[in-house]
Amino acid sequence: MVALAPFFAVGALLAIPALSNLKLVDEAEKYYRIMNDKLYMNIDDIAMFANESRDNVERNLRKLIERRNFPQGHIDASGQCFMLSNEVYKEYLALEDQRRSQQVIEDKNVSEGSIIPEGRQYVLSIKEMHLGIKSEPMSSKLTKLETVLVAIFDRVEKEPDELKKLDKLMRYYLPTTIKLIKTYSDFDNVISPDEEILSTKKEIELTIDSINEACMEFQNRLYKDTAFDADTDAALLKTMLAKEGLIDEMK
Repeated sequence: MVALAPFFAVGALLAIPALSNLKLVDEAEKYYRIMNDKLYMNIDDIAMFANESRDNVERNLRKLIERRNFPQGHIDASGQCFMLSNEVYKEYLALEDQRRSQQVIEDKNVSEGSIIPEGRQYVLSIKEMHLGIKSEPMSSKLTKLETVLVAIFDRVEKEPDELKKLDKLMRYYLPTTIKLIKTYSDFDNVISPDEEILSTKKEIELTIDSINEACMEFQNRLYKDTAFDADTDAALLKTMLAKEGLIDEMK
């Protein structure tokens, strides 16, 4: 007999219609358990843990979505990822819109060899992996990283003279960060992680904290020259106004 209790406990994400194919219901229960509370997972990974062919898993998932066993279930346009909630699917669609917009920018700048599009592509990669990482505190750390990186690239895009300061960030820090987040995401798929995996995940979380701190300091440095120029301009203006007797220089 199929164990039905887990399905009713998360009715918003998984349901059993009155007349259901019991074999498919078994598959739905198995896939749900494999996802282990995750709302986004590569179909290849589901197939590996289910010990089934990838095509069979995708076919079953599409049937389960059609029959409303997964009421909020979605498969991405490329047939690579399964999403268990409408909210995550909306995030995926927003990410795809950003990716298309970024491609347009890259096409425009390809002749200039601009590294700004490359940097924004790193941000999109982080956001894509973030879709599959909803556990705290890692999710909040990634949101913070995405926000500060977007601010950095926005600033450099407006002030091209700052471009040279991106060298280390682009050549080492971001590629290494992407690699760490990918490892964390892979470990997040392990249903019963051992102490070594848990320890490594914790170390990656602490490293992301350090990366966030470094990126925020990097962002501050991008504004230091502007702040210095503004201070100089302000002091000069006050001196000129005082000489004209328009203000009290002692104030």
